[in-house]
Amino acid sequence: MKSTKRRSGLTLIEVLLAIAIFGGLAVITVSNFVKAREQAQLNTIVTNLRVIDGAKDLWALSNKKSVGAMPAPKDIAPYMHRHVFPPTSVVGETYHVNPIGVPPTAVTPKKLRKYKAGSRVEIP
Repeated sequence: MKSTKRRSGLTLIEVLLAIAIFGGLAVITVSNFVKAREQAQLNTIVTNLRVIDGAKDLWALSNKKSVGAMPAPKDIAPYMHRHVFPPTSVVGETYHVNPIGVPPTAVTPKKLRKYKAGSRVEIP
């Protein structure tokens, strides 16, 4: 009577190949996740700048101010969502109101997509 034992399982090469494939997929996934997160953070900062700009315009109209007038942060807060200035920080950025007629800006402490750390972000 012959022994008909079958070996089951994977060879070392097959295991290493599977690990390499999963590792490559993980690198691609993490890279895309980081890019998407940075883009979302940048989008939130730009949205906050648009809210500040709208609040400045409303303040200027309500108080009959013209180009060049400088609103204080406490002046525009009532015209902002949740009545808070500055908006909730995304990455530790600082917001600058700027005079009427000059768009608000934000300075980000870290790299976000095309902006280097310490760059000024403006409304596109």
